[in-house]
Amino acid sequence: MNTKSTTFPAITHWQANVNGISVLVAEAGNKGNQTILFLHGFPENRQAFEGVMNELKDAYHLLAIDLPGIGGSEAIASGDKNAISESNRNYYAAAYAQPSSLKAGFGWYRAFPQDEKDNAHCSPITTPVLYLRGKNEPGDSIEQYVAGFKKNGLLSIKPILIPDCGHFSAEEQPVKVAKAIAEFVAS
Repeated sequence: MNTKSTTFPAITHWQANVNGISVLVAEAGNKGNQTILFLHGFPENRQAFEGVMNELKDAYHLLAIDLPGIGGSEAIASGDKNAISESNRNYYAAAYAQPSSLKAGFGWYRAFPQDEKDNAHCSPITTPVLYLRGKNEPGDSIEQYVAGFKKNGLLSIKPILIPDCGHFSAEEQPVKVAKAIAEFVAS
């Protein structure tokens, strides 16, 4: 069943069956155009990208999902408080209110050491990847992250710092994020 976004009517939501797991998909744009897939971080869900999707909907086919166990997606069996709006904070709190959502979110971080071991034996990844980060986000430099990605086989990565924002760049600066994505895809 398709539903419309209450904030951006051009975005529809539907459930996809992915290996037996129901995953919430937000979709906008023309399916005949190049597709861009957005994957949210923690503690967000697909709604983090709806502003960016609204900016890019005329030029691309856009998909954003709630990762398994988060928001409207079924669980797999076995920052800065002022950076995002009050309504989105409430939406994220609701998306992570279920114990399975928190377990899934924390599980991603707990799985990093095993992911590193599993991926050590994989072939290098040549798919172009755009790595966006807010310029004011604390932590390691973007160069350190990119060096780690390359060391682990991600060969074609373009890093861009989004000015005037922190961890929630897609929400804080959706126009700048959309511009960076459009320029990356065009190059």
